Amino acid sequence: ATKKDLDDERIKSLSLEETCKKSENQHLALEGRAQALEERARIDLTSMEGSMHAELNSMADEVTKLKQQQLYFVTRKWMRRTYRRHFDEWVEMWRFNRHGRKAIGQMANRSLAKAFHRWVETVQERHKLHRKLLKLAGRLAYRTVTRAFKTWVDAGREAKKTRLMLQRCARKLEQRQLTT
Repeated sequence: ATKKDLDDERIKSLSLEETCKKSENQHLALEGRAQALEERARIDLTSMEGSMHAELNSMADEVTKLKQQQLYFVTRKWMRRTYRRHFDEWVEMWRFNRHGRKAIGQMANRSLAKAFHRWVETVQERHKLHRKLLKLAGRLAYRTVTRAFKTWVDAGREAKKTRLMLQRCARKLEQRQLTT
């Protein structure tokens, strides 16, 4: 091996050593970057977990509120249903009592029931007659008012006609006096 070959090998070994050192330095730099990125990712993950945890808590609160609202509405509806059931029972009892009293009254004392029914019919007939009389009185009053209005309109027309005729006569007399 010649000196030139040795120099070439030395240059190659030096360049290899330099390359190794450079690659080691690059490797260390990359490891440092990787560690920094991992640390940053860990920090981001913990902050994200915190925000997600807060978000999940707020969503859980909203779900709880919605469930409470639904429970409130269902309870109100149920209470109304019980009131309605009681009202329906009262209506049925009232209907039964109305028809039941009528039937029992007719069976127990027919003469008293007949008298009562006659009295009810008489009162209903009086109410009908009263309504008819009020209607008739309204018509008569309307006719009277209508007649009075027509009389007033006719009197107004007659007065206008008379006034116009007197004005014509007055003009004719004035024209005669002027010509004579």
